Amino acid sequence: MSKQALIIVDLQPDFLPGGPLAVPEGDAIIPTVVALMDRFEIIVATQDWHPADHGSFAANHPGRSPGELIELDGLEQILWPVHCVQGSPGAELVPELRAGTLPRAVFRKGTDPTVDSYSGFFDNGRRKPTGLAEWLVEQGVSHVVICGLALDYCVKFTALDALSLGLTTTLVRDATRAVELAPGDGERAIAAITEAGGEVVESAALLGDPSVPPLEVIAAGKWLRLAKRGRWEFVQRVAGVQAAVIVAVTDAGELILIEQPRPATGGNVIELPAGLIGDHAGTEDEDPALAAARELEEETGFRPRRLERVAQGTSSAGLTDERLIFYLAHGVDRVGQGGGDEHEDITVHLVPLAEVEPWLAAREQAGAVIDLKVWSGLYFAQR
Repeated sequence: MSKQALIIVDLQPDFLPGGPLAVPEGDAIIPTVVALMDRFEIIVATQDWHPADHGSFAANHPGRSPGELIELDGLEQILWPVHCVQGSPGAELVPELRAGTLPRAVFRKGTDPTVDSYSGFFDNGRRKPTGLAEWLVEQGVSHVVICGLALDYCVKFTALDALSLGLTTTLVRDATRAVELAPGDGERAIAAITEAGGEVVESAALLGDPSVPPLEVIAAGKWLRLAKRGRWEFVQRVAGVQAAVIVAVTDAGELILIEQPRPATGGNVIELPAGLIGDHAGTEDEDPALAAARELEEETGFRPRRLERVAQGTSSAGLTDERLIFYLAHGVDRVGQGGGDEHEDITVHLVPLAEVEPWLAAREQAGAVIDLKVWSGLYFAQR
C-alpha cells in the first residue's frame, strides 16, 4: 500500500527572525509544523549544511554583497549571507524538531562548496542526489506533503523535484513562508508548483478540520479542471493561477479596451487587456509586471512606460481560485496594431474617459457583454 510522508524543509535557526538569512515570519510556522508531525507516521527533514568556504556565501567573494548574481561552477548563483555552517548552532534543526515526534531521517544538502542545493532531492545542477528519493521508495512513499522554509527557494525546488520524480505532491501553504527578494516571489513559487501538478492546501485540510476537506479532482481538460472540496465544486486553471489586468489610458485621455468573442457567453465581450502569468512551460517564475506589459502590447499594440500594481484579489471566489493583479499603466506608446496571437480575434477600442459609460451602454444595447472588471478599471483610470 502506498504511503504519505511529511517533508520538513530547512527549519533551522539561521532562517528564523534574528538569523543571518531570516525568512520573515519564519518562526510563525513552527506550531503548524509540529501539529502536522502528529498526523504523519513517516516524517523526514532536510537540513542546509554548508562548509564555511561555500561558494554561495557573499563573504567568500571579496567586493560582492548578498543578493548579487554570479556564476558558480557553470550555474547562475545568488549570493547569500553566511548561514547554516556545518556544526554551528544556526545549522541545527529547531528544538521543536528534536523533541516529541522525531523525523525518521534527516537529509543534509549544500555540502559541496562548488554548488548550492535548494532542493531536498538534488543539488542545483542535479549532479548529485541527496538520497531522499531512494529513501522514500524504500519506505513505500508515493505522496509527499511539504512544509518549511523558504517557500520561494528550497520549498519550491523540493516540491518541483518531487513532482518530476512522479510523487504526488502537496504544499501546506500556511506552513511555509517566503524570502521575497522580489515582491511576489512567494506567489510565483505557488504558481510554479500548481503549474507542475502539485496541490496547495491549508493545514486545516490535513489536521482534520471538517470545514476544509481534502481536494478532489472531478475532471481535467487541457486548460481547466473541475475540483471539489466537500460539497463545493469549483474550477481551477491547469496552468497560471494568476492573471494580470491592465488599466491603460492614452496620452489623449482614452481608455484602452478590447473586444473579443467568448464562447462561454455566446457573443462578444468588452474587456480590459489581460492575460495569465506564467502559463507557459519555462515561464513559471515570470514577473507579473513583465507579463502585464507583454499582454498589453500583444493585445492592443501599446507598450507601457511604467506599470503600477494597484490591486489584487480573487476574480470570482465562488467559482474559481484564480487571482487577479490590476496594473495601472502610467503612459503608453503605440508600437503595433495589437489583436492578440493567432488564436485570438481581438478588436482594440480607444474610448475617451468622459464617454466610457455611455459607450458601454451603447455596446451592451447592441448585444455585447460587458466584463465587470471594466468598471473597476474605470475607477482606477479616473482616480
